[in-house]
Amino acid sequence: MRKLAVIAVAACVAFALYGCGGSASSSAASSASVSAASASASSSAAADFDGSGFSDTGAGTMTLATAGGTTEGGNVPQVAAKSTTSMMQIELDYDGGDGTVCTVYIDGVENCKMNASERSQNSLTLQGDALTAGKHKVEMVAMDGSTPKIYKSAEYEIVN
Repeated sequence: MRKLAVIAVAACVAFALYGCGGSASSSAASSASVSAASASASSSAAADFDGSGFSDTGAGTMTLATAGGTTEGGNVPQVAAKSTTSMMQIELDYDGGDGTVCTVYIDGVENCKMNASERSQNSLTLQGDALTAGKHKVEMVAMDGSTPKIYKSAEYEIVN
């Protein structure tokens, strides 16, 4: 049943991207990316990034939007998830950027890539460790060598 739900979500995303003007090949690639992200997410994923030494830098603002609120003003929205929840999504909004391609990490594990443009929006798929009870850090990063060109972070909290 869960596999069917994951396939249905991937198909919906592919159709939505196709309907937004993407070509058939980009829709297929997006669908493959969603499937690959679903397949690679696990409850014991190793961290890909450690932004503990970085502070907010770069133009623009990043905001998370969840059913429990947004991260505006430093808020940490709470998201209710049962222990049996296998996947859910939250929204990431970016305003005031220059189009730089950024990598988005949840608790140091790569989740997706997106453009930090004047107004951009993306869905973050939460699976595995990203759904465990407690606070989780979302970081949006574009590096220029070893220095961050863009570094933004916010938190959400999973409650059971």
